[in-house]
Parts: sequence; structure tokens; C-alpha cells
Amino acid sequence: MKPMSRCKPCVGPRGTARGTVRLERDGSPEAAVVLPAQAFDLLMRLLAHLANGASVTIVPIHAEVTTQQAADVLNVSRPYLIKLLVEGTLTHRKVGTHRRVMLRDLLEFKRRDDADRRAILAELTGVDAAPNPPQSADNRGRQSLRAMVSRAYRRGRERQRRDGDTCVW
Repeated sequence: MKPMSRCKPCVGPRGTARGTVRLERDGSPEAAVVLPAQAFDLLMRLLAHLANGASVTIVPIHAEVTTQQAADVLNVSRPYLIKLLVEGTLTHRKVGTHRRVMLRDLLEFKRRDDADRRAILAELTGVDAAPNPPQSADNRGRQSLRAMVSRAYRRGRERQRRDGDTCVW
């Protein structure tokens, strides 16, 4: 590949590509590839994740995944995922005796579930309407619960970053 210093004229404001980029392998023009701007931006994000030590997986959106792969994406146990499939919470199809989940449906479920969790977290950690609420035992309990939930949420996010659970879909 060409060194990045040779590609700088192709990069616009804030690191986004504004045209095409030509990559060559070891100066061999026969192995040159021209990338559109959108592919270049994706490649740069992918390389940034790899440089930070994160693992990266690229999968077509129309792909089907096994129940174990789906459970890994959602960070849940496989039996819990099977329960979601049986309840109809998450759509699937059977191939013989095996279940397959469309990646598109899985990612949509994950997006909705994450949004629901963030809404619950915001509700639990929300600030009371009164500017200086009285410090009753009940209010102190809510504050400690808010702090505990916030810490757990932060620890989970930090663990995801540390363990390299980053995926580019």
C-alpha cells in the first residue's frame, strides 16, 4: 500500500475523503486499486480500531448467523437467546433442526434494546424536579441506586472497549 503521506491530498476536512484514493502494493501498478471516498472512510475507521487493539469483524448485512453467534453479538447466553426466538421477540428461521437469525434483524433488535436500556438508565438517574430536594431516606436510596447503575453502565462500556468487543458491520 502507498504510505498515507501520499494520500493526504485526497483527504478533506475532518479526515473524510473527498474523491478517490489509489492504493498500490509495493509500487506495482498492476495491483493498484482505486477506492471510492465512502470505502476509504470505512477503511480508515477499520484501521483505527485495529490500531487501538480492538477486534473487527466485517459481515454482509444480509448474512444469517447461528444462535451462538447471535448470542455473542447481544452478549447474552445462548439459552436466553433461544427463549427470545421461541417467544417471537426476535425473528428466525429453521434450517433442518438449526435456527438461523438474519443479521439485519439481530442488529435492529440490539439497537432497540440498547435504546430501551438507555431510557431506563436515564429514568433511574434523572434529576428531581425540585432544585434542592430534601434529603429523606427515600431520596438518599434513589441517589445511591442512580450512582450504582451509572457505575455499572460505565464499567460495562469500559469492559467492552478493553476486551475488544468492537464490531464494524
